[in-house]
Amino acid sequence: MMIATAALSAASRSVEALLAGEGGVPADELRRLKRKLDKARGLAADAEAKEGRDAGARAWLRELRDALYEVGDAVDDFRRAGARRQLVARRSLRHWFTLPSSTDRNQYKSLKTRITNLNAKMKDILKKGSDLELEAINHVGQNGRSEFAWEAVLGDFSLGDIENEKNELIDVLTDRKSTKKVVAIVGVSGIGKTTLARKIHEDHHTRNAFSIVVWVNVLSGFDDTGLLSAIVRAAGGNPRAEENRVQLEAMLAAILKGKRFLLVLDDVRNNQIYENSLEAHWHLCGHGSRILITTRDESVVMRVKDAHIHRVKKLSFQDCWSLLCRNACLDESVHGNTLRNIGISIIQKCDKLPMAVKIIGAVLRTKERTQEAWQRVQESEGWLFKDLQDYVHGLTEAIFLGYHDLPLHLKQCFIYLSLIPEGSVIRQQFVSQLWISEGLIEERDNCSLEKIAEEYYRELLSRNLLQPETGNDDTRCRMHDQIRSFLQFFAKDKFFSGDLKTTINGNSSEALRHMWIRSNVPTTVEEMGTMASLKTVILYKIPLGNRSLDKLFKGLKYLQVLDLGGTEITYVPRTLESLYHLRLLNLSLTRITDLPESIESLTNLMFLGLRYCNWLHNLPNGIGKLQNLRNLDLRGTNLHQVLPSLENLKQLSTLHGFVVNRKPKREDDPTGWPLEDIKSLDALRSLQILRLERVSDSSRVQEAMLEAKSHLKELELCCSNDDRQSEVQEENARALKDIFDRLSLHTA
Repeated sequence: MMIATAALSAASRSVEALLAGEGGVPADELRRLKRKLDKARGLAADAEAKEGRDAGARAWLRELRDALYEVGDAVDDFRRAGARRQLVARRSLRHWFTLPSSTDRNQYKSLKTRITNLNAKMKDILKKGSDLELEAINHVGQNGRSEFAWEAVLGDFSLGDIENEKNELIDVLTDRKSTKKVVAIVGVSGIGKTTLARKIHEDHHTRNAFSIVVWVNVLSGFDDTGLLSAIVRAAGGNPRAEENRVQLEAMLAAILKGKRFLLVLDDVRNNQIYENSLEAHWHLCGHGSRILITTRDESVVMRVKDAHIHRVKKLSFQDCWSLLCRNACLDESVHGNTLRNIGISIIQKCDKLPMAVKIIGAVLRTKERTQEAWQRVQESEGWLFKDLQDYVHGLTEAIFLGYHDLPLHLKQCFIYLSLIPEGSVIRQQFVSQLWISEGLIEERDNCSLEKIAEEYYRELLSRNLLQPETGNDDTRCRMHDQIRSFLQFFAKDKFFSGDLKTTINGNSSEALRHMWIRSNVPTTVEEMGTMASLKTVILYKIPLGNRSLDKLFKGLKYLQVLDLGGTEITYVPRTLESLYHLRLLNLSLTRITDLPESIESLTNLMFLGLRYCNWLHNLPNGIGKLQNLRNLDLRGTNLHQVLPSLENLKQLSTLHGFVVNRKPKREDDPTGWPLEDIKSLDALRSLQILRLERVSDSSRVQEAMLEAKSHLKELELCCSNDDRQSEVQEENARALKDIFDRLSLHTA
């Protein structure tokens, strides 16, 4: 989904670029369109300010966004045709003739027709905006780089009585004499149920008391069988989609038999627990096993026999005030007297929910420490937002204000995260690649797109709009389901994640632009090939075979992101060349045996994932021609023959799986790359080098010029033993040490 004001700027720049070209475009129509785009920008800023409370403004913005997608598609088609003509010209003597071809004239007519139609559509949209009394406002203040101090805020686990609550519940769970085999933590969304459960889950007393501790995020789409399958997977099993309840129960019994375990089920809904279903198989488990449930629906507990119920209480005003100050980076001793009363009023609007207080605290961190600035937040119309279906008083309004406070570039990136399926771990590196592929990262001088994307991610994290994954560094996080519901409300009709079958059968599939499929039947993937508007398709780890690929490639000509990782495909058809606009292609964990040379046509490709492709042993020459490539990931893929030269990939930022050959010249040993090829790759930030034992002359290390790689942050050096001896010969060991020492000195 696009933020309309930012998308209007992008569309206007695209039109300007066409006008500034060498001709062959309908200039008058394009100028008219640009004027309309510029006029719409001010109205869009007003509509976006009102969309939280005005259904008419939201509908108008959806219509405008659809038109902007059409502008982008028209420009893309024109550029695609030009690129194809150049490709044909390079292969033919006809490029010596300068007379315009019939193809050029047809392309001109096609673009003129589409721009004329778009001018009519934009005229109608502007009239509707006038009818809604939208006013042109200056939106410059929301552009540019955020001045937000995005350093992490310390945790708030000590607030309130949470330590005592944790210890009391651990006592209940570990008491072997207790008949309460199920403990339920109950409370409204955002009150801290998961925080309390996490503290219990991570506590060393819990770990010592149970031989197996399992955490399951219970998704809204789970039925009883789906929940059981998730439990088996979390306990270490590997259930298949076709396995039934009896098979799953047998698998779980084998894993847990005779062991004392704790099973944590986070966010259970009423329809997911049948009466006494959790106690049905206690005889399979060791004495003292327990289940800990978190739920916002107390009726869930009524379905469980002899459960211990713990109702989470709201924080006191003092604890909320401390939490607000901490997240606002406010020194109580300096500003407490002047801002405390307004702060207490804001806390009341948050209904004393910790999650809401943290989000608003982050909003206040971006404001001046004055009564006037805090008063504007306290009196904001965002507190009137109540349109969400699963509305939670205090939390929903706080989420809206947190979203509304974001600068435009962050709004776009944040709302894009609604594409990620419920309960999924959000990985910083992957979402950065998605954002870059979709053109959501604003370029800055002397700063890589990857670094800027990482800054965006960390700012969203520090604004408490994303939640860091417990037990990991801050490169992995999750999104609270209440925030995800909020984003999907605004991304309506454009984003979809889940079971594809329900979408194909619905009425909104033609408007979809981005899809992440969690499960599907094969026929629905074929139907997806007819949805030409799609720009993102993520089919990670679904049971996709070869049969649908050709139709998929031919039908989705505007595709920018295609993730087929973990699918069961064995080959990539030549029609891959149809995906001219593709920026990201992930084929990791597939069974492909080769790649077509037609990959050279993907001149816009930035990210190519080929991790752990166990059947892939060769690379085509075409990869060396992808001059926009930023990431080539071959980690875990055992290449036998390397054909492409990487010397021209000047923008390559990440290169994993660089196999060193034995000779300085590629033609003398095609089983790897010359170490010297790294010399020209000055943009590298992350590099993995394999088979360093092949370098017989340590002076070759200097040719890689690693000391000149000023952006290099990660360097992984690997060697292997061809004859699989357990020990390395002494002279080989000395040679390897010399190589590693040289590399270490150069990167110090």
